Amino acid sequence: MPREDRVNYIIRKIREERASNNEVKTYTDMDGEEWTDDTVNHPPHYNKGIATSTYIKSWEMNWNQANVVKYISRYNLKYSDKKLQLQDLEKAQWYLNDLINDLKN
Repeated sequence: MPREDRVNYIIRKIREERASNNEVKTYTDMDGEEWTDDTVNHPPHYNKGIATSTYIKSWEMNWNQANVVKYISRYNLKYSDKKLQLQDLEKAQWYLNDLINDLKN
């Protein structure tokens, strides 16, 4: 099963079974792979390659730069729905336009 399908399956299961407290749970997906429900510290859409926050901090980016990188790096990992992917890219575009306007003024 492709990673995106596994992630979406786990997210659905987590939402269905989430306890009212903040305990970390472990789930087994349809392929037998274990996933941890730690969406605060390790959300599934940020667990690929270098952490986006680490990259942003290493380059000492400002707010607009950081948001452009954040939204572009996760748009296709956070959502499989094209409408929601487009929404994240439009957010990145908004921050990029704001950054460009800051440089023009």
